[in-house]
Amino acid sequence: MKNLGNMEDEAWTYGLTEDLIIEMSKKGLIRVSTMNAILKHKASTLSEKEIAKDLDVKYVLTSSLHKLDDNFNLRCQLINTKNGVTVFGNKWTESIENSSLIVGNLADSLSSKINITSNRSKDIKNIKYKADPVAYEFYLKGKYKWEKKESAEDIEIAKDFLSEAIKLDSNLTKAQNKLAGIHSAQGDLKKSFKMRKNCLRIAKKLKNYEEIADSYRGIAYSYQGLRELDSAKFYFRKLLDLSNDIDYKEGIKSAYNGLAIVAYFMEEDETTFDYMGRALEIVRQLEDKKELPSALLNYATAYSIKGYFEKSHPLIAESIEVSSDISDKASLAQSYALMGGYLSIYGEYDEANTYLKKTRAIYKELNLKDAYADFSVGLSYNYFYAGYLDSAFMVLDDLYLLAKESQYQSVYSRAANLAGYLHYRNGDYKKALKNFTDYNESLGENNRGETRLNIYLFLALFNHYLGNENEFNKWAEISLKMIDDDNLVVRAPYNIIKIFEVYTIMNRNDDAKIILQEYYKYMLEIGSRIIDPEKRNAYMNKGFYHKQIMTELYKLGIS
Repeated sequence: MKNLGNMEDEAWTYGLTEDLIIEMSKKGLIRVSTMNAILKHKASTLSEKEIAKDLDVKYVLTSSLHKLDDNFNLRCQLINTKNGVTVFGNKWTESIENSSLIVGNLADSLSSKINITSNRSKDIKNIKYKADPVAYEFYLKGKYKWEKKESAEDIEIAKDFLSEAIKLDSNLTKAQNKLAGIHSAQGDLKKSFKMRKNCLRIAKKLKNYEEIADSYRGIAYSYQGLRELDSAKFYFRKLLDLSNDIDYKEGIKSAYNGLAIVAYFMEEDETTFDYMGRALEIVRQLEDKKELPSALLNYATAYSIKGYFEKSHPLIAESIEVSSDISDKASLAQSYALMGGYLSIYGEYDEANTYLKKTRAIYKELNLKDAYADFSVGLSYNYFYAGYLDSAFMVLDDLYLLAKESQYQSVYSRAANLAGYLHYRNGDYKKALKNFTDYNESLGENNRGETRLNIYLFLALFNHYLGNENEFNKWAEISLKMIDDDNLVVRAPYNIIKIFEVYTIMNRNDDAKIILQEYYKYMLEIGSRIIDPEKRNAYMNKGFYHKQIMTELYKLGIS
């Protein structure tokens, strides 16, 4: 929506446009472009047909707003870009008293002019709420300030605007939901949760079913953030049931995604995959090519994490194809990265690196330095695994150059990690120890799990190689205590090998044998999910660390 008035009225056109997108998405089987995609064409000189092609849509709505003292002058035109026909046009004046009804009325008019398939229950009629006009303006200003924030001060101003809107109109659930979302983004889940519950109470009183659905979603995500999974599951189910009744496709998709995440944390693998598949099906129904790569990648990642590699592969391949077709570079980079990871599982490091190089090239083009650094580390490791230590060091040199140019602490940390590993593999344990000591100090205290365990184990081993037995004992004890205290289930093969070596040095041979036996059971479990016998054999025997594990198992007479 184009602003024909003063610059301070930009919040009106921005807010009404965003609310119209949301309102139209609740009309049934219809896909509406995202706000970010639409904003790219705000000052575009392209024709409606060219814009439609870029957004992958059939209809384009052009509109304008001119805010006067007590009313608005509005224009709109809905164009079918396939044949160039205007299917709806209007020019009207709206009182500022009715400002909160503009979006709902316009959405009704637009949906009546195009063929939208809706299975909304006829028993559920939504009642439009007429908000206090001053409160509604504060809501739009708060939303605009939040979306355009550049500082902590902007966030506080946004919160003040929204708080003022709520103070003037306690039934304006849109303002409460937006403020709750900001509290959630700032990590105050309890305050967000309280506001969401209040929104639900008001929405039920007003019989605003879309707002009820959005409240269910907010409450479910709050419970999920608090790791109260049973409660999160309950509200995601409520969201799903209501969204089905009102044919709210975005709500259905959100419910499936939320239920999938809950099932994942509850270690219910089949349920996770089922819900992710249903979410993907909604995206396919909406023919949403823009969101399809993300849905495919989420599904593929879930399969990969749980060891269903063959099920992840076609999803990754499709994501590469779709991302290429729509020139979505970020999704293409992620797709290449997943394909590289898939190939690495089978020890196909040379082929994997063709994809990791593509990932790195895209992140370099997009100037995403942290992502570039991440996949530089992965590329370098793969070079070493494939027997190209010199190439691995060349990647390290490039990473140090990036760290120097960018002065990103996160890039320095990754460089220290990689340097330590490569110096270790090159037999320079003194340098490796220095690098990993720096890497350990660069990470925050909250960073635990297998990443931290990997560092502690290396610090133990490097000290042993250098003859510092007291330091070895200290770091070995810290490592093993961490596994016990955190109930850490170790699944990274590089950590398994190091734990085995630490136990062996400590003459705890029974423990060394047990750690390999337990991991071998896990390997067999994952291997059973790989149907192709050649791929199953490659998974068990070709990967750099699996090859070492199988060698040690053979020595122990286990495999």
